[in-house]
Amino acid sequence: MNLTYLQRYLHDHRLLQANGALTDQIDRTQSVIFYLESVGADINSKDKYGLTPLHFAAMRGNDVAALDLLHCDNIRIEMLTDKDNNNFGNPLHLAVDSGENDIIELCLNHNANVKQFVVAETHRYIQPVKAVT
Repeated sequence: MNLTYLQRYLHDHRLLQANGALTDQIDRTQSVIFYLESVGADINSKDKYGLTPLHFAAMRGNDVAALDLLHCDNIRIEMLTDKDNNNFGNPLHLAVDSGENDIIELCLNHNANVKQFVVAETHRYIQPVKAVT
């Protein structure tokens, strides 16, 4: 399994959402993400830009994939609190930049660090966060 396959899945999975409802009830038997993790896919792997599947789910507003990824056994939750680990920011940065309120809520519920947005004087995400909070 490679990251490209996971990225393709995250992009296509949005088309498979039955009702789009955000829920904390996870059915591991119905998730391709859980299957891929169970057969050894590295859900924390990064592409050449430092983006992970969780970054892609956040920037594309794929709340189902983001929720599945956040409930994977091997997910690195600290990705939500790392200062910019690439040129694009962490998953919360991308969700804010894309206006994805469901993903923002998921990130905050999983202890994403909001304070890092207001520390940097010229960070491009300061205004969207003020609008959300």
